[in-house]
Amino acid sequence: MLLSFRAANHRSLRDEQQLNLAWAFKADRPEGVDWPAVPVAAIFGANASGKSNLIDALRYMRTMALRSDLETEPGFGVERSPFVLDPAMAGEDSWFIVDADIGGVRFTYGFALNDSGVTEEWLYRYPSKKRQIVFERKDGEYHFGTTVQNELHRIAEITPESVLFITSAARYAQEDVLPVYGWLRDMEVSTSSQQPSSNPVRTASWLYREDNRKKALKLLKFADVGIRDVIVRELDDGASADPRAGYRIFRETKTVDGRRRSARIQVELLFEMSGDKGNAHLSLEQQSAGTRTFLAMLPGVLGCLETGSVMVIDELESNLHPNLAQHLVSLFQSPESNPRAAQLVFTTHNTSLLGSNFEILKRDQIWFVEKGEQDGATVLFPLSDFKPRNKENTERRYLGGGYGAVPFIDDQLVIAALQHETDSNPDEAGADGE
Repeated sequence: MLLSFRAANHRSLRDEQQLNLAWAFKADRPEGVDWPAVPVAAIFGANASGKSNLIDALRYMRTMALRSDLETEPGFGVERSPFVLDPAMAGEDSWFIVDADIGGVRFTYGFALNDSGVTEEWLYRYPSKKRQIVFERKDGEYHFGTTVQNELHRIAEITPESVLFITSAARYAQEDVLPVYGWLRDMEVSTSSQQPSSNPVRTASWLYREDNRKKALKLLKFADVGIRDVIVRELDDGASADPRAGYRIFRETKTVDGRRRSARIQVELLFEMSGDKGNAHLSLEQQSAGTRTFLAMLPGVLGCLETGSVMVIDELESNLHPNLAQHLVSLFQSPESNPRAAQLVFTTHNTSLLGSNFEILKRDQIWFVEKGEQDGATVLFPLSDFKPRNKENTERRYLGGGYGAVPFIDDQLVIAALQHETDSNPDEAGADGE
């Protein structure tokens, strides 16, 4: 589970901001579980306050850890996004740090970099609550713990300045880094610019498995979108499908000797809809935007629930009815549907999730972001800082500005701006003054 995430000097995150998912209220923990962190974290804030930038910081850290050897070119530095409203920050390092509980062992991994390359990087583990150094890297110098494999020393010698050491070590399947690398790889991150609905091939590939198709059908019936059945039909070579419903996907099979192989196949994905005059079969493209989004989220959501990994979504409510968003959140909250302690971290404007009695979100699962009026820097803070009562109407107090992180709209300025626009257009205002 993700215990905390910290980032600094990335987009609007100038100073270090921390998303701490530790329990703040023991009374809000589900009974019968020993989860080390909350299963859900929701981040609220006004437009342009920095919610998406926080998600992007986590996406950037994950991408660099998994692919820094592909994302950078030796000798050409590192692409990053420092805080631009203060020119001095261009010369400062950007920092990214995660604390995670992986298989019952706590790990801390982090790195700092500038435009030239990686300046610091470290990985610690706590198998018996005492810190063990896996590796430390600073200004090109490495230090390794006494319990790690000797192979790590040789990998350090061939790791370029622009590449993270965890990436290099994972390429050589070094067991000391694989728990954190695998945990980051299994994490699902969907940013506002990369919504899951833009990948219909993934949806078709996931629905091709019969067990997934049955799960999706149950949830679609719950969602009450009018879908009676989901049909995924493999087509013979040369057969043509509806251009809107045909997809080329990979099918994995086992050979006679037990090895796995993948082959491309063509499938047709259709949805049976009910109507007064009978049933009809529609393609994925013919579904509503909300249905497509819901379907596209299912592979990630159910996959995370099955593996106990982390799902991060920017703008959860995008094209989703509030009831569907609430249902997705509830899947992570319940130990029955979330037996492996998966987590959901998301940004949202959907204040109905706040409620008045914490039916959906608990007090230690709510975070706010706002941007400083003078410096434009994002500040992240939890609802728990306000010490809310258990029966407090969080939604009403938030919308009333009691926690901050809401837009300030001056009606007089809007009226004045519109009046000025009208007065400056003689054709609309009337040249004769009438």
